[in-house]
Amino acid sequence: MSSKLLHAAVLVFSASIIGCKGPESVGPRVGPPSPLADRSVPTMIKFSEQVRFTIPAGTCGLTTTVVGTGVIDFVVHSVAHPDGTFNPSPMNTHVHGTAVGEDGSQYVFDRQNNAHLADDTGAATLPFTFTGVDKFNLVGAGNAPDVHVMQRFTIRINEDASSTLLKFEVRGDLACDPI
Repeated sequence: MSSKLLHAAVLVFSASIIGCKGPESVGPRVGPPSPLADRSVPTMIKFSEQVRFTIPAGTCGLTTTVVGTGVIDFVVHSVAHPDGTFNPSPMNTHVHGTAVGEDGSQYVFDRQNNAHLADDTGAATLPFTFTGVDKFNLVGAGNAPDVHVMQRFTIRINEDASSTLLKFEVRGDLACDPI
């Protein structure tokens, strides 16, 4: 995951957990006291953004410069409880689109990033740890080469809301994950 996207994902995930204002949430609204007031309320925050990347010729096994465009969707789920605590569920990002090489080669790409709380505290409080998997796939049509990168990570969000990378594994060339 690029450091820019990792930082954005950590901020979105952290903001959803520590109660910061952000994108408008989608889901049930909690209204005046009613028989439902004693129940947990699920919430989903979702937003999308256009994405564009370039992988230069001579890198990642490519013989031509490849430019890709697509859409990235961020989704964070959480459940608010009547006692004021809440549990975040997985944070997911999905990117999909098409790419074209300067030589006319055609590609499709996707990127999936899934993270979840690794702590078993029962509620989201600082500090906490989350873990995730990030996969990028650029699949060429015909004889165009494919590019695959997979990352596993564990990040701790500290009491001051800063982050610490605890574990990081990569398959493929990290420089070949352009998003």
